[in-house]
Amino acid sequence: MQTEILQQINYEEYDNFVRNNYSSFYQSKKHILFLEEMLGIKPHFVKVKDNNEIVGILPFFIKNSKYGKVLNSLPFFGSYGGIIGNKEYGKKILDELNNFHLENDILSSVMISDPYIKNEKLYEESFLFSLKEPKITQMLDLNETTHEKLWNFLEKRVRTSIRKSEKLDVKIKKRTLDNDIINEFYNMHKNRMEKIGGKIKPDNLFSNVKKCFKVEQDYEVLSAEMNGENLAYLLVFYYNNSAVYYLPTFKPESKHTQSTSLLIWKSIKDALKRGIKYLILVEHHLDYYLYTNLRKVGIVKIFLIIIILIVILNA
Repeated sequence: MQTEILQQINYEEYDNFVRNNYSSFYQSKKHILFLEEMLGIKPHFVKVKDNNEIVGILPFFIKNSKYGKVLNSLPFFGSYGGIIGNKEYGKKILDELNNFHLENDILSSVMISDPYIKNEKLYEESFLFSLKEPKITQMLDLNETTHEKLWNFLEKRVRTSIRKSEKLDVKIKKRTLDNDIINEFYNMHKNRMEKIGGKIKPDNLFSNVKKCFKVEQDYEVLSAEMNGENLAYLLVFYYNNSAVYYLPTFKPESKHTQSTSLLIWKSIKDALKRGIKYLILVEHHLDYYLYTNLRKVGIVKIFLIIIILIVILNA
C-alpha cells in the first residue's frame, strides 16, 4: 500500500474512483478543474493506492497568503472537501496530511467535510486540529417520492403562493449562458449581495462554468420570467444522483409575485424527472427571504452537521 501527495494525477482514474464512492459535486473532477480556473492555482491530492488501484483520496489547494501558506479542502465560498474512501484508508490520508503540514511550514489548514460524511470521528481522532466548528447544510431527500407526494407535503400557504405565481403568468424557462443572461444574472446576484452584506462571487464565474461544465449534462440555468422580465435566476449543478442549488438570486421588488417559490418548485420537479436522489442547498450568505422560501418547500428536511477542522501550526 502506497500513500503520497502529488499534483499530477490521472483525472480519468480519479473521476472513476470518486463517482463510485461517496463523494459530492464539489469533489468531482470537473469541479476541481473549475476551482483551478477560478483560483489560478493547481490542486494537490493525498492518494492511497493498493494493488495499483486508488482506494482513498483527498483533494486540496494551497495558497500563499501574506502570513504564510494556507491549505484548504476545499476552498471557494466553503466548498465541501475531505476524504473519499473508507475509514481504513482515511487514517492513512490524514497521517500523510499531518506530516505534510509540518514538513511544508503550513500556517493554517481548513477541512470542510462533505455532506455525505460517514466517518466524522475519523477527523477528530486523526487530524491535528485546534478548532472544530459545526456548520449546517440543508438537504432534501428525494428517494421514493414523487412530485405529487411533495406537493401534498407543502403547507397550504406555500401551495397558494405557487398557484398565485402561476396565475400571474410567471414562466420558468431554461436559459443558456450567453452574454445577456450572464450580465443580468451576475448583476442581480451582485445587487442582492450588496444589499444584504453578502460576499459577491467573482465576475468570471459564469465564463468558467461554461468552460468546465457541459450545459444540460452538468448544470442548468433557470429563470422566472413575467411579462418579458426575468425576476429570479437559479444555477443548478448535477452530479451522480445529486443536485446542488449553487447560485439562487432574485429581484427584491418582485417578492409579491412569489416567483422564487415557483422557480424552486419547478426545479425540484425537474430533479425528480432526472432521477435525482438528493438536493443540496448551498447556503452561502443566503438571505432570509430566499431561505424561508426554500424552507417552505421542504428543503430543510434533513440537517447535516458539517465539521470544519482548522489547524494552526505556525501562528
